[in-house]
Amino acid sequence: LVGQLMFRSVFLVVLLWSFNPWRPSLIFEKSAFQSAAAFGLPLMSTNSLNYWVRNADKLLIGKFLGDQALGFYNKPYTLMLFPLANVTQVISKVMFPSLAKIKDDKQLVKKGYLRVVRMVSLLAFPTSIGAFVMAEPIILGLYGPQWEGSVKILRVLSLLGVSQSIVALNGSIYQSQGATMIQFKWGLLFKLFIIAAIVSGLPYGTLGIAIAYTIASILTAIPNLLILGRVIPVRLRDVWQACCKPLLLSCLMGLAVYSFLAWVGSGVNEVVLLVTGVPLGVVVYAILVLEIGRAHV
Repeated sequence: LVGQLMFRSVFLVVLLWSFNPWRPSLIFEKSAFQSAAAFGLPLMSTNSLNYWVRNADKLLIGKFLGDQALGFYNKPYTLMLFPLANVTQVISKVMFPSLAKIKDDKQLVKKGYLRVVRMVSLLAFPTSIGAFVMAEPIILGLYGPQWEGSVKILRVLSLLGVSQSIVALNGSIYQSQGATMIQFKWGLLFKLFIIAAIVSGLPYGTLGIAIAYTIASILTAIPNLLILGRVIPVRLRDVWQACCKPLLLSCLMGLAVYSFLAWVGSGVNEVVLLVTGVPLGVVVYAILVLEIGRAHV
């Protein structure tokens, strides 16, 4: 595993240098350093803070609740990160340079941001809502009955994925506007609140931590978006209007899948429920988007 990571890093360096003639050199320019530091140091601090917040729950569980509890928690946590890693973060990498080019036109930045919010909502919300409804078939069907302790945790953390998929887009706005210091200052306050919530949930086990983490993240989502309104002229209502239709359609899809699972009953094998419930959710959601949400989403 270590060798794989080392080989990947070396291979990327060789590949990049073979296509790009630039090489680092020992040249120091004070003005360039000051300009880079004003933008980069707050951003580096924010990323470091995000790393510790995303791992604080797992560190505490491993320390105080043991490796078995950590395993039950880590499986659904990894599944929760799927829409965040494969939708939000991928789009954010494209979003940042695009918005940086038009950073002086605040209204155009706002329009682009809301368009991305709508796109992320359409992709990430049904994934999270589907995980909430299909938690039992997903965990038991993929990992087996010995992982039953992860089912409730996945249901809770899937709601966390809904809020984080939108809030995680804020970073691209702060960076494209050169407002990384604002991002760090307010992020520090919000992250400390989330860590305090995680610690408060520790006496109640892994499920308590998951609930506390989710509630704290949802509570900080609104002030996160309000602070964003200081950087670009976007209101909370604008964000809600951009993502409310995808949220409604995702909930309708979840209701349809839940009704299917209730109709089938509990005697059916979890793998069968998984391979039938997921395609059903995809088809239902596609129909809803095309027929109901086409004119609005």
